Amino acid sequence: MKMEALAPVRDLDGIEAALYEPIGSTEDELTRRNRADQEFRSQLGVWMVGQGWEASSNEEALRRNLERAAQLSCYVLVTRLVFYEVLRKRFKVLTPLAGIEADSPEAMSEILGARLNEAVRYSQDYKTVFPPKDFGSTLPFLASDAHLHWGIVVRRIEEFDFSRLDFDVIGQLYERLIDPRERRRYGQYYTSPDVVDLINAFCIRTPDAALLDPACGGGTFLVRAYARKQALARRLGQRIDHRHMLAGIYGVDRATFPAQLSTINLAVRSITNEANYPRVGRENFFDVQNGFPLTRLPVNESTTENIFIPALDAVVGNPPYIRQEHVGKQDKQLMDNLVRKEWPGGTRFSGRSDIYVHFFAHAASFLKPGGYLGFVTSIGWLDTDYGFRLQEFFLRNFRIVAVLESQVEKWFEGARVTTAVTILQREEDAERRLDNKVRFIQLLKPLAEIYGTLI
Repeated sequence: MKMEALAPVRDLDGIEAALYEPIGSTEDELTRRNRADQEFRSQLGVWMVGQGWEASSNEEALRRNLERAAQLSCYVLVTRLVFYEVLRKRFKVLTPLAGIEADSPEAMSEILGARLNEAVRYSQDYKTVFPPKDFGSTLPFLASDAHLHWGIVVRRIEEFDFSRLDFDVIGQLYERLIDPRERRRYGQYYTSPDVVDLINAFCIRTPDAALLDPACGGGTFLVRAYARKQALARRLGQRIDHRHMLAGIYGVDRATFPAQLSTINLAVRSITNEANYPRVGRENFFDVQNGFPLTRLPVNESTTENIFIPALDAVVGNPPYIRQEHVGKQDKQLMDNLVRKEWPGGTRFSGRSDIYVHFFAHAASFLKPGGYLGFVTSIGWLDTDYGFRLQEFFLRNFRIVAVLESQVEKWFEGARVTTAVTILQREEDAERRLDNKVRFIQLLKPLAEIYGTLI
């Protein structure tokens, strides 16, 4: 296969542009096979339900699901190829992606699959990033011209310098590759690293703090938490190795692609021969409960173990922004029942509560006494009817440390909503809660400018 000369790739534009063709041709082929092949239609339906998507015979809903299937399967593949390139900087024995030639989609699938298997074999790790082949991993190679399109994508990846991959690159990848309609559907918005650092500074007080982001997206909170824990350790003259650092950082996301990005994002903090398994679960957060495993991770070649979320020192994050009218009645009932079980004694939120209200309550159930919770959310809980019940919940269970809002910048892009940062500390002593002064803070300068004055 002959490749045309391509300009050097200096940012993500080249990779993003190269994905248009494979996504489009994959969607066309999925549409064709879904109409013509009953067995394939059944397999595809099972896979879609496995992603947490609603099955529907409605023509528009089906079209949207086929579009999402094409996007997701191609996004997952490209991030695995990107991570392969990162590993190749450490494991020189890995075969370069450069120079791959294939004369059919099947051949391209086989070659790329062999490369990803190399990464597992030589690193003895990363099985969670490069899992065994499944139905979803076959979708990008169904179209008759898939090998041509993926040849160009591979060239683009090879030309990109991922040797200094950091949270900004991963965050950009998540923000730019996830379709805006997909983000709006699930209330997923990329959070500014400046506000992430603000929340983490309030909530993560020691280098050995155990923490959770219950809606981790591309992993910005988790990676900045990793960096803060490292900085706190250095300040105390301590050193915490990568494996132990990962053991105190937990993430949850309901979607495959962001969960994989978070996993990669944490793994690349240290590409070594030691075990490197980030504790990120692909789950609906309200299905994650105390005493039940979050995920399973490898112990050795033949054994895995359940991973449980311990009593936490901190919960941080940006819960999805989904208005209550877009949450199904059954889901609302399940969330209400869960919160009442976790917080007996009268906790009952309004039926008009946006979903972040239940995120506050469920996430806080994982905190140990004295643990901190920091979320950036809609500011609506301060002056709405449903917010009064959340305020009551806070006052019964927490010291409200601070509520901050900015008059000059948005703290997550894309959502048309005024936001605030809320910092809480779990406190079981009623007298201490009542003796607490709540600090309401309005920022009149951007956080980056404020940080600059502190250096």
